[in-house]
Amino acid sequence: MLKQGKAIKKIPGGKLVRVDASHSPGRIESVKITGDFFLDPADLIVEIEDSLRGAKLPLEKAQAAAQLQSLLDAQSATLIGFAPADLVDILEEALQ
Repeated sequence: MLKQGKAIKKIPGGKLVRVDASHSPGRIESVKITGDFFLDPADLIVEIEDSLRGAKLPLEKAQAAAQLQSLLDAQSATLIGFAPADLVDILEEALQ
């Protein structure tokens, strides 16, 4: 059975981030990340969403945050407004 959820969070000292997610038992099916944050290159958000799709549940938070940071580092990306660990927390809330 597919479940859907969303979470919106204003990061203290940062930006507003919204995560829409769907999941089946034991796995993330889809993730959409929006908000007023800054990401360069902007199209990297699709790769971030794709990297989270298929992740096993429950999320291993430290591993997921490290994976996101590695993706940002590999692309020499600039992310302003939230940290990978913040995104994982918001995603986890959306999956409740």
